[in-house]
Amino acid sequence: MEKQIMKYSKEVTETHRLSCQHKDCLQLISDCFTQEGGKGNLFCQNETCINLDKIEKKQHKNSPQATMDITIGIEASSKKMLLVELRFNYKNPKNIGKQEILDKIVHSKDLLSDCAVHPEYIFIFKENVKNQARSHFNRLFIGKKTPCIIMTEDEFHHYFFL
Repeated sequence: MEKQIMKYSKEVTETHRLSCQHKDCLQLISDCFTQEGGKGNLFCQNETCINLDKIEKKQHKNSPQATMDITIGIEASSKKMLLVELRFNYKNPKNIGKQEILDKIVHSKDLLSDCAVHPEYIFIFKENVKNQARSHFNRLFIGKKTPCIIMTEDEFHHYFFL
């Protein structure tokens, strides 16, 4: 992660164009995490995210493209959107391909085209899969600093919300 401290911003999240246009796609972070197999209990009941999967399904009913699961607003010296993929139900991260990852990122950035997007992307796994996932992503992006950061739900909460 960048050295700069970045923290979740409800205001940045809820004033984003997609939040305003698709109010039904603004969800509690805790709900998104539990729906995807996470605990969700670390997050306050007022912390929201934009569900990119729901927006994509609304906009492209017949042929939705893959997107990252959610995006949240973060603030440090500037305001940005952070792309997050929730992979709690993955038992074998080797089933994730490089092109699948890149396609999700590219299409998600297209949806968020009118704002700054953080240059690193968060993939959240359960603790027992995290190290395998890190190793797999490092092999996929060999020779390059991977733009994908592997975290657990606890690490994500600690880094962006405390």
